[in-house]
Amino acid sequence: PSTLKIQVNALDSTASLTASANVTLALDGGDKQEGTGSVQAAVAAGFTTGNVFYQDHGAVNANWLNPFRDLWIKTDVALADGVLSLGTTLTTNCTSFDRTHKIPFIPAATWVRLSLYFPGWQYDTGTTRGIRCWAIIANSDPGVVTLKFDDLAATRRVTGNMVAHNRVVLPNGPCF
Repeated sequence: PSTLKIQVNALDSTASLTASANVTLALDGGDKQEGTGSVQAAVAAGFTTGNVFYQDHGAVNANWLNPFRDLWIKTDVALADGVLSLGTTLTTNCTSFDRTHKIPFIPAATWVRLSLYFPGWQYDTGTTRGIRCWAIIANSDPGVVTLKFDDLAATRRVTGNMVAHNRVVLPNGPCF
């Protein structure tokens, strides 16, 4: 199948991200998967659980309307299944979540491309479609760790022809 990708955040900058207490965000221009850098989140001993960092779009962002969330992640120590989650919401500053998805086991010192499926992805409240805020959440204490993230995208898997802007788009092929 082909993939329709809409980049939500290239994670080439920390400017639009808000870190929690005891978390320091920085840009790593050398260790990355795509673009000009990756976001590095250094988690200190005083952090336990909750949002590691989040991005509030300030208004509903319709780019989230595809059901898969693709994200590169790397950590300096292995993290068990479910220590971290990706959360999405329509609320301001990610104070609560409409949907969360646990991040599976991440081995140490290896970039891993996650593809998380969010059922009920449309967040349709009649007039509002999309996501306002997303966060990386620590469900349990990750300990002192350096996390890296790159290229968060909302994607849709395509197994046949699709229509985009009233044109037929063939998987891995041209528009007609």
